[in-house]
Amino acid sequence: MAEKNGYSTIASLLPAMTGERTDGALLEPLRDLVLRPATIKRLVSVSEEEGIAGLLFFMVKNGGQGPWQSLLEPLKRIYLAQAARNMLVFRELEPFLEAASQKGIRLAMTKGARLALTVYPDPALRPFWDVDFFVHPGDWAAAASVLRQSGFRLVSGLSGGCGPEAGRAWTFSPYYKKDRIHLEFHCQPLGLAVPLRRPEEFWESMATLAVGRAAVRVLSPEFELCYLCLHAAQHSYSRLIWLADLAELLRRARPSGSRIAEICLREGVASVVHKSLSLARRLAGAPVEQELLDRLRPGAWTGRALDILWPAEELAVRKPSGRWPYEITSIFCLWERRSPGQALAVFPGLVFPPRAWIAHVSGRDRSGLIYLKRYISRLASPAVTAARRLMRLD
Repeated sequence: MAEKNGYSTIASLLPAMTGERTDGALLEPLRDLVLRPATIKRLVSVSEEEGIAGLLFFMVKNGGQGPWQSLLEPLKRIYLAQAARNMLVFRELEPFLEAASQKGIRLAMTKGARLALTVYPDPALRPFWDVDFFVHPGDWAAAASVLRQSGFRLVSGLSGGCGPEAGRAWTFSPYYKKDRIHLEFHCQPLGLAVPLRRPEEFWESMATLAVGRAAVRVLSPEFELCYLCLHAAQHSYSRLIWLADLAELLRRARPSGSRIAEICLREGVASVVHKSLSLARRLAGAPVEQELLDRLRPGAWTGRALDILWPAEELAVRKPSGRWPYEITSIFCLWERRSPGQALAVFPGLVFPPRAWIAHVSGRDRSGLIYLKRYISRLASPAVTAARRLMRLD
């Protein structure tokens, strides 16, 4: 079966990749495969697409002799490329971090770059395509100035009028680029367009991480976990690495379950975090406490909606099922908060993002009726997909 030569095989290997053991028994899913050159190429390609080629290399390298050893050489090339790129990015990032620190700018590194340095046993095991930061809203003007002075240029098309310089937080993130470094900045913690109820706690709970000669803040393990859960949902779990991240963070940082539950219930993100943790436990072997899942469990209707959006069975075999708009996590948050006033203030900007942002993410010109088509598609496509799934379930 062709599927066994690609995505479903990789998905079945993921719990082993994120586990503590690395013996050959964990490679059992590969024993029944006839590893012809085409099959090897497919497995390597899929693992790279899913962001877990480094993890697979680590497991195969330590798995002893077996038919899977033929995967070692192509996976090693990816691993070495990841190692070289990650090292280069961290080195070239140091001057910006040092300049931001000298100005007293409150920055926090998150997601891939942070995890590579803090939870993965080898930084090269966690690829990342850009470096993500939270920036304190009160420090954004200073951060933008340091970025310009450090040679970074704004490439997302969003001007200062979209962010804190205009007295309000942005909904969509600005991107900055310099040579091979791509930075993305987030103003709203947890990847939401909805302000946190206790933002001071978010910033006060951070720790400091060394990046070469420089230093940068990182989120507490509990806030990082919540953010990673929401981020994975924003991208519709389209890469297995985002579930592997949750497993690694839970296993190595050992965040407090009671603290996670407190954050989720207060901020209105319990339902999406529950969904992500459930998937991470099933697909990535994440050590999620049942007590935590019970505290976060959504109501019947919300749970059904989450299952329609992200069917666990389809995700388990990596069946392509389309992506939902990024703002879906904010919509669930608004529903949990039961705040009509906040919903009215936030929802229009979620559904109709700035034209410059659409131009950047779609690679299209800013003029013409393309925007009307994009706005209609953002509303109609998810509705059609949801209707089809509902009919299939009934």
